[in-house]
Amino acid sequence: MELGLLNKLAILRLNNVYLNNRISHLVNIAWVSVMLLAFAYYATHNWFRVKKVIIDGDMTYITPAQLKYIANNKLHGTFFTLDIEELKEQFEVLPWVKSVDIQRKFPNTILVHVNEFKAVAKIADSNNLLADDGEVFDGADDANDLELPILHVDVSRANFAYDKYLTIESVVSRHGDHITNIWMSDPRILVLTTESNLHITLCEQDLTNKLHNLDSYWQQLYAINPNITTMNFCYKNAVAINATQ
Repeated sequence: MELGLLNKLAILRLNNVYLNNRISHLVNIAWVSVMLLAFAYYATHNWFRVKKVIIDGDMTYITPAQLKYIANNKLHGTFFTLDIEELKEQFEVLPWVKSVDIQRKFPNTILVHVNEFKAVAKIADSNNLLADDGEVFDGADDANDLELPILHVDVSRANFAYDKYLTIESVVSRHGDHITNIWMSDPRILVLTTESNLHITLCEQDLTNKLHNLDSYWQQLYAINPNITTMNFCYKNAVAINATQ
């Protein structure tokens, strides 16, 4: 009986030793894991500082000073912790910035590629510009200095007005003149002015035929009176003109 009790005590002791070893092993693993995590956190937040920001792109109106300000003041974090989307948003706030692509280049460089809007028309009474992709954007102070056709329409109708401009400009430009302004106060009537200060009125109804008449009669009308100031093609079978003396 005593021998059996001793055997049980020996087994219990061995089990306790085994359990203690397991616990000690798990504690060591946990400690090492915590240390590794702490080291990784410290390294990613304190090492690999961003030392260089390279910005490129085909830019005319976005200034180096604007880009430098964003790079110097809005870049938060290290190479690994930098929030790319947040930095993109900071760049895209700048006027004329269409889109931004940002990449990391190990170990300490951020690459920024900036795409600039290409303006094709101005929207009257605002700094808004129409881009070649149909998007309306804020051109800031640069909008006033651009020699672009001016659309006197609501922003929501800018693309429609520009399409009409392109169609009519293709005719007017063949005669050495160019459209500078287009009004669409009435959806059915287009009023245009040109570089030569000619005022042209066209009706939306049967516009193709009206443009054909404008193209065909241009030279004849100027032959009759070279001082024409207005042409109105909204009449069914006639054209009304005014001229200075």
